[in-house]
Amino acid sequence: MLFGPSSPIIVNIAPPAPKAMSFGEVLLSAAGFTLTILIGAALLGLVLGALFIGYHKLRPRNRFNGQTADRDIPLGLGASRGVGSQSRIPNP
Repeated sequence: MLFGPSSPIIVNIAPPAPKAMSFGEVLLSAAGFTLTILIGAALLGLVLGALFIGYHKLRPRNRFNGQTADRDIPLGLGASRGVGSQSRIPNP
């Protein structure tokens, strides 16, 4: 019996190796990733800032001294007062 095996031999050919990225492609990918993180952080900051400002506009009371945000306390920094004059903070 000099004949070969009766079943066929199946040979799988591997696909070619993927092309390596160039230095420019690596830099472009890194810049895109960094820009994505930067934009996400900026958007998160804007949203949290808007929430913070909105919360304080809805609840203007200062819990430490009982004053409300609509009451102005003059600081006496105007030009109409003399230099060295003492300003009085009015009692609420």
